[in-house]
Amino acid sequence: MAQPQLAALPQNPPAHNALKTQQFLAINNMSIVPHPPYLPNLIPCDFFLFPKMKLKLKGRRFKTIQEKLNRTESFTRYSKRISRERLKHGKSAGVTV
Repeated sequence: MAQPQLAALPQNPPAHNALKTQQFLAINNMSIVPHPPYLPNLIPCDFFLFPKMKLKLKGRRFKTIQEKLNRTESFTRYSKRISRERLKHGKSAGVTV
């Protein structure tokens, strides 16, 4: 299987779900990194996961797209684990507003 050339993070507007966009992604072998499932009792990733991810990735350069995808997937696993642990102990997943 060919390695993906690019990872795109869909934001779910109609333009990203359009047939023409989907065809472009398929033709160009682009990998889609989906959003994590929405849980109403958790703070959105913008406030919880992304700041931590940006701190860990700051100043890093990746030689391949696959290396970048692997690192991003490790953060997804981390996010799920931390969210489960915090819920188990009755804590919010992030900052409560």
